[in-house]
Amino acid sequence: MNKVRLMEVLNATTCLISNGTKTQLKLPGIPILLWGLLLSSSDAEAEKMQQVDCHFVTVGVNPASAEQHRRDFMSLLAEFPNVKKLYDGPSYKYVASVVGDEMTALRIFGLGQTLGLWEVVLPGQLGVTPELVDEAAELGMIMTTGYESHLLAQMQAAVG
Repeated sequence: MNKVRLMEVLNATTCLISNGTKTQLKLPGIPILLWGLLLSSSDAEAEKMQQVDCHFVTVGVNPASAEQHRRDFMSLLAEFPNVKKLYDGPSYKYVASVVGDEMTALRIFGLGQTLGLWEVVLPGQLGVTPELVDEAAELGMIMTTGYESHLLAQMQAAVG
């Protein structure tokens, strides 16, 4: 997988929006410079973005830019090692092990949801009790509905 090209696509289409305390818990000890790269949810730029909740952060996606980069993003997904994992609905921990870090994995999740390739699934949607949601998310229970299953549903709707 061309990680340089992946980062170019993500930088052109997405940004990270802070979820306040949850973000700070997930990224302890992060230098001030990186925090400057995170938008506040009340920032005017954040309000222009489609926002995808990924528990620890919200991924802001510019829909127009996402569409312009759709083909590149899908080509990059096709290069994903063990692409079957994408079809199964991987956890962000697994995707992070491939792309190098968890925030990049969450940006991939947000871009994919905005492009209609999958939905991001959070622990609370799976019946995890509110007091265990943060722990479940930390353990990897942020995932997608699966690339192939979502594409299949779209094709069936078009035919049906």
